[in-house]
Amino acid sequence: MNHRLMLSLAALLVFPWSGYAGEEKQVEHVKKADNGEKERKQAEEVEGKKKEAKQEQKLTWREKREQLREEVHVKLAEKVPEKTVADALGLEYPADTPEKTPEELEELVDDAVEVQVEKAFPLSIRDQYEKEAKEAIQLWTVGEEVTIQVGGPRPREVEGVLRAIGQDVIRISDQTIPVVDLDKETKAHLYEDDREELREKYVRVKMNKLFYQRSQYANEIEPNIRERLYRDNGYVQVRGNWYPTGVVIQKVTEARRAKLHDTVEAEVFTANGFVRHNDQWIPRSDAELLTVMEKARETEDTKVAAAMLEAAIKKHVDASNVNAAKALLRRLKRGAVRSPAEMPPLPPEVGEEDLKNLRERLFGK
Repeated sequence: MNHRLMLSLAALLVFPWSGYAGEEKQVEHVKKADNGEKERKQAEEVEGKKKEAKQEQKLTWREKREQLREEVHVKLAEKVPEKTVADALGLEYPADTPEKTPEELEELVDDAVEVQVEKAFPLSIRDQYEKEAKEAIQLWTVGEEVTIQVGGPRPREVEGVLRAIGQDVIRISDQTIPVVDLDKETKAHLYEDDREELREKYVRVKMNKLFYQRSQYANEIEPNIRERLYRDNGYVQVRGNWYPTGVVIQKVTEARRAKLHDTVEAEVFTANGFVRHNDQWIPRSDAELLTVMEKARETEDTKVAAAMLEAAIKKHVDASNVNAAKALLRRLKRGAVRSPAEMPPLPPEVGEEDLKNLRERLFGK
């Protein structure tokens, strides 16, 4: 038998589970690889957070303030969504931008009103009025029985047969009547020119009445037509004026957010270490140090002012205005050798202006 073959058989007889043990080692190796991958990912996450923290630290407080202002806008949008406002107003959301301008809609309103007015009070009725005038005002002929009203010095009613029609007088039966004593209606039955004038007057009076009726009716129906057209085209009426629905929702939303703005702003900035100082949001440490600096400038005793400011600098060493505070402290210390009370009396000839200049040189403005 081959020597190598005999060794292989001997190995199998002595170590019957060696194959299984190898599999266990492979599984263990895989587990270790999985754990290593998890650890690597966790390390990357930690490193990423560190980078974000470093990037955050690089921001100046003014840049941070701008970020917080954006956060305020986001929170206001969350507290007062446009959709909620639209629902409260009973308006559709989102609102489409109107396709027609107010000028175009006004033209549509005028056209729609004109159609309705023409339907109710048509201008074509003028033909009927002219026909009525023609039928109502006919010329009298000689030999026809007539009744007229005569004016002049002897007003009276004359009835009889029309005998003659002259330029200056007419005859009815046996009476001669001057034309100047006749009214327009009577002359319209005697002379063609007067008849045409009276017919025109009749039509004119009728048409003036029609125009008045059309105007009144237009004023009556116009508001309803305008409201229908504007609403159908995406507009909303506010205090007598029409605005796109989206604009109304936006403006009302802005107004409601404005009422909450100061409260939300205070919550956001205060939570991030800012305080309100001279109408500006600045870091709390900057504000406290700035307050001490202002007080130090107002304190006459420079020794007291310097001590007060030095303590504040130690407390707020991370404030962004600490260098300005240190510069002020150096000036105070240079002037703190002598306080105003310790200065020797001035000669009589030194005036108030000289005293002011001297103190400014010693203690600063």
